[in-house]
Amino acid sequence: MVGVTNLSLGQVSQDQIDLDLASMRVHVRQVSLQIRDAMKTYDELVSEELIKIRAKRIEKQAEQNATAAYAAAAARGVQNAGEPTFTDPKAAAVDVANSAPSTAPAKRPTAFSVSFDYLVTTFKAGQYSTAKDFYRALERKAGADSPFDKGTGANAGKLFVRDIGKPFAFKTLENNLPKIRKAARTG
Repeated sequence: MVGVTNLSLGQVSQDQIDLDLASMRVHVRQVSLQIRDAMKTYDELVSEELIKIRAKRIEKQAEQNATAAYAAAAARGVQNAGEPTFTDPKAAAVDVANSAPSTAPAKRPTAFSVSFDYLVTTFKAGQYSTAKDFYRALERKAGADSPFDKGTGANAGKLFVRDIGKPFAFKTLENNLPKIRKAARTG
């Protein structure tokens, strides 16, 4: 395996195998999906794959543990008092997996989540029939009183969310305009 350096008695660590598998899956996803959402970074995709791989391993281990515990209890003819009794090892595995602490990393803020309140307030203040009109209004208002800055140089014509330094794409606004409208109506 490429990139594996953690060897112990000829064995590769499970974490390194998981990382390599997640990296390979990410490469496949990047090629096949061509990264639909430009806001997702390579690290975020690797994290998602690691979470899926580890959750599957936890579920498999829990299923094996439940099967062993079920077999041992059946051999003794005894059931543990106060603990749920599962006749199906998969049900026990799901119960254990659901009670396991989350290993998911904290989500990074997105350009949309950081600017949502401002977007709703701005939408309420004006009358915008299309996402394009609204985006142009945001471009005009970009500056000190806005969470947005205008791009310069190669990024001219783009909006950037100042707090996180990420671009705010027109497509993001277009996809989330129904949420903004709903929030503007209810709030």
